[in-house]
Amino acid sequence: RLHLIEANLNDGDLERWGHQLHKLPDGFWAGPMFLLAQGYSQQVQLDLAAARYLWLTVIDSRNVSLAREATINAAKILESLGQNQAGSNLRTEAARRYTLKKTE
Repeated sequence: RLHLIEANLNDGDLERWGHQLHKLPDGFWAGPMFLLAQGYSQQVQLDLAAARYLWLTVIDSRNVSLAREATINAAKILESLGQNQAGSNLRTEAARRYTLKKTE
């Protein structure tokens, strides 16, 4: 995570993270996958970033707030790539599927 904060990443770091992620038990992939997506986004590998964010929403959406943020981040990326309809569809999906409950 420090590499993300310091913007001190390279392709080798991201590839290594991806390999390490696959060694984790299935239930522990969501957070690391989100960080991997952020890393690809930081490296301006937007197609890979969007794919990693969407993986999280399709495969492991138990953490509702993380899945919602991943869906919205993927929407922003797609819109930045000119795929406005796909981005809009993801925003609609996020609002429908990941409504956060307010705590009192």
